[in-house]
Amino acid sequence: MGCRWVAGVMVEDIVLESPDVATSALVPPADAGRRVDYEYTLHPRFTSYHFEFRIVNDCFIEVEKRDKQNKVLAQTAFHVGLLESQPKKSRSTAWMTFFGALLTGVAAGVIAYVLKDWVLAVSTGLFSLSLFVVHYFSYREQSIFLSRSGKAPLLTLSHRCGCKKSLKQFIARLEKCIERNTLPASSHYFAEETRWHRMLKEQGWISNEDYEKARTRIMKQFNRKLS
Repeated sequence: MGCRWVAGVMVEDIVLESPDVATSALVPPADAGRRVDYEYTLHPRFTSYHFEFRIVNDCFIEVEKRDKQNKVLAQTAFHVGLLESQPKKSRSTAWMTFFGALLTGVAAGVIAYVLKDWVLAVSTGLFSLSLFVVHYFSYREQSIFLSRSGKAPLLTLSHRCGCKKSLKQFIARLEKCIERNTLPASSHYFAEETRWHRMLKEQGWISNEDYEKARTRIMKQFNRKLS
């Protein structure tokens, strides 16, 4: 990190590079030294693309986003030591829509039984069904691997896929790989993690907001290491 004093105040210079020893340890190997240890393909439902994951040399994760024609839309690779060892589980859905579907379904039954108004009952029932459909498609269940220092979502795995068993196996394999390759909490690696966050933001894997939050967290930890 570069720091300078302006009018008695220490001003932080942007840190995007780290020493060669830290950089080389986090760069995926060239083709000659590359070994694929595990492969997994994720097909999220209701999407037109899929993800290819590869664990390389037991310490790097490669990710490719492909379309229906198997064309690569985006790709990246980084050291698994940048990730937290366990994913954060996230579930979200439109609960108000779900309860609205239940209430309108009950209303349709009451109208049919009490009022004998079949047209109104059927229309209310169709409205209830449409709300259930909206609820079903809006449900999200994900496992999110955050970066260890920056807490940015570097890997997001959707559980709405064809085979949840293979997804769990991949997550378990990745967790073990991360535990075996934990990086030291040093200023060199804090700086390198900042650089990787910027690169992933530029490639579109994380948002600008996530990058700024991650950078702020990393800089605070970096400053503590210097003190």
